[in-house]
Formats: sequence, C-alpha cells, structure tokens
Amino acid sequence: MKKFLVILATILLSATLCLGALVSCSGKKGKQYTTTAYFGTQTVMAIFDDFIRNEDTEKAEKVWQEVKAVFASVESSVGRENSVLADFNALEAGETMETDVHFYNLLKLSAKIYDQTDGAFNPAVAPLVELWGFLPSDMPFARKDGELPSQEYIDKFLPLTDFSEIEFSEEDGKYYVTKPLASVTIEGKTYTSELDFSGIGKGYAAGLAAEVMKEAGYVYGYVSAGSSSLVLLKNNSDDYGSGENWYVDLVHPTRQDIYARLEKNSVSVSTSGDYENNFLYEGKTYSHIIDGKSGKPFDNDMRCVTVVCDDPASGDAYSTAFCVMGEEKTLEFLKNHPELEAIFVTGKDVLQVYNGVGAVITASDITEK
Repeated sequence: MKKFLVILATILLSATLCLGALVSCSGKKGKQYTTTAYFGTQTVMAIFDDFIRNEDTEKAEKVWQEVKAVFASVESSVGRENSVLADFNALEAGETMETDVHFYNLLKLSAKIYDQTDGAFNPAVAPLVELWGFLPSDMPFARKDGELPSQEYIDKFLPLTDFSEIEFSEEDGKYYVTKPLASVTIEGKTYTSELDFSGIGKGYAAGLAAEVMKEAGYVYGYVSAGSSSLVLLKNNSDDYGSGENWYVDLVHPTRQDIYARLEKNSVSVSTSGDYENNFLYEGKTYSHIIDGKSGKPFDNDMRCVTVVCDDPASGDAYSTAFCVMGEEKTLEFLKNHPELEAIFVTGKDVLQVYNGVGAVITASDITEK
C-alpha cells in the first residue's frame, strides 16, 4: 500500500516511507523523523517546508529534538516504570504525593471522560489488566497461557477500580494526588488502587508535540504515536491527500482490506479495538480493554472504533470507552456530542459512521447515522 496514510485499526503510515524524496505541488519538500524510544512504540514526525537553506533543515531537526523531549517528559510522568505513575502506584492506601503537570492534566481529563461515559473509560482498571495478563505482574494468580483468571480474584479486585475515589488538586502551582483508601488482601499481600494511562498517554503526548510543530511555524505535516494516535496538520501534497486534507485509510481488523478513506486535516484520529493486544481462549477473543464494571475484557459487538476530534488525548479515551460501551450506548452518546466523529466496525461486520466523519466508504455494508 503506497501513497496514503493507513490505519490498520492501527496507524501504519506506510505513505511516509518516501517522504524524504517527496516534493509537493507547491515545491515544499517532506521530511520524516522516526524513533522507537518512547512508550515502546514508534513515534513519527513528518513536515513539509522549503528546505532550501541549511537553516531550514537545522530548524526541523531542532523541532524534532523538542518533540522527542515532549515524549520523554510525558513518558517519565505516565510510563509504567521509573515514572510519576510508578510512584503513585507504589503508594499506600490514603497516601498523598506531589505530582507533575502531565499527570495532573491526565487525571483531570480522565475524570471528565470517566464521568461522561459512566466509567467506560477507566484508568483505575490497572490491577485487572495485570490480572488478565496484559501488563507485567508479580501476581502469582495472574492469568497464564491456556487459562482464564479465576472469578474469585476478579471479584476481589473490583473494589479497587473506582476512579472517582482518586483525589487530586492544584495548589500554588503545585499538583497533588491522593490514593483511595480502598485496599484488598489476597493470599497475604495487600493490593491498593493503581492507574494505567496507556489508553490516553500517547495521544496526550502527540497533541503536545503537534503544538511544538505549530509554534515553530509549521503548517503542513503530522505526528503519530504508536499504532493508535495520529495528529494531522494540513497536507501539501497531491500524492498523499486532496487539497489540504490527508488521506487516512481504514483497514478492516480481520479482513485486512480498506473499508473507508478519511479526508481530514487539523484534527486527531484515534483508534481502539480488540484486534491487536488480545488472546484466544476456547475460540473466543479476549481484549486488553477491560470493562471496570465486570472486571473482564469488553464483551459486545464492537471490533474497532476510530474517533476524529480536536484533542488527541480525548480521542484516545473516547475510542477506548466506546469499545466498552458497545454499539447502542455509543450511538446514543454520539447524539449528544456533535464534536465527536466516529466510524466503527462491529462483530456483525456492520460499519457505522456518525456525525459526518467525512469518509469515502469503500465497503457496501455501511450504515450512516
């Protein structure tokens, strides 16, 4: 697949492999910078500029260093190890600690979307994500290959997943968070509430990185974080889009064929689903996205969800929440949120487009709402 951006319910960005040699219709050249140093995945920054003088390239490389610094800063806040998040997860129940602005911002945004979605987006399911074997864990009773975790342990961890019990505040330019009082003792070890910001952190970092690009004066380009978060500036090449819009092709999570093309600029595109980080047990797929009410991977018709909106961190969170909510609740939610555009695939292989996502649909089994 060439000459278009691709989301395999993930963002593969195959088009960018030749950006270094691309010249747009306005004469601007494309440059791509890539690293795998952050969040265990690939980060890409692509920009179009004149690149006539040495100073142009030096400027782009300086911005790339700043973008990498943004990702490093966010990862040091909400990464799983050697981070502010790790310090929070290590607290005793009821303890308070000073945090940083990234952690505070993500707590604040997570609380908003947790409330909006009735808990469908919930970073406090971290103990259950560990129990199901989707995060590194020293739990002796965590899921092992060829089995499911015991319902007994699922039930014991559920009291730790109430995100609304986490208290956070800002005082005189400093940020604080208090761990909930809830705790459980299982086989002689005490467990407390823990957080996992993997469903929102990369989008948050990508949004900050895009702001760095814009503040440097770049108008054309994009930044992507891993396989789920993409922030588009404007397009400047007929090879990769139409006018100022980029082509973003959506690939079916199982058939691997393109079922829709988005034509977008100046927005974020986020995708979540059961297609990538999962396991198969007795013919059923179990996803890493955990429903905080049941304590189990989401179990409904949703296969993958793509959300288009202004804020990439919010897009990441909503796409995760919609997987948990299922088709009916998601459609009802979108009626009240015209700022969100969505397209998703259900288990019946039915596609839904909502709030004018602006997709050119290539599949015949499409329902527009």
